[in-house]
Amino acid sequence: MNTFKELDIVALTQDRQTTQFEKEASIILFKRQVGTIVMEYDDQVFEVEFSNSLNFIFSRH
Repeated sequence: MNTFKELDIVALTQDRQTTQFEKEASIILFKRQVGTIVMEYDDQVFEVEFSNSLNFIFSRH
């Protein structure tokens, strides 16, 4: 059973290279960067949205 659900706030436990979804530019999300779960696909797969203080969305995973 998973304790995460949609709209939970989560933080990365390690740096992660990814793609900024609107511009398809390569970016790095850093350890401790905070995101919000926006979709749960199953108990182990989530879409997490990361943004800055101006609500610019960096990435969705």
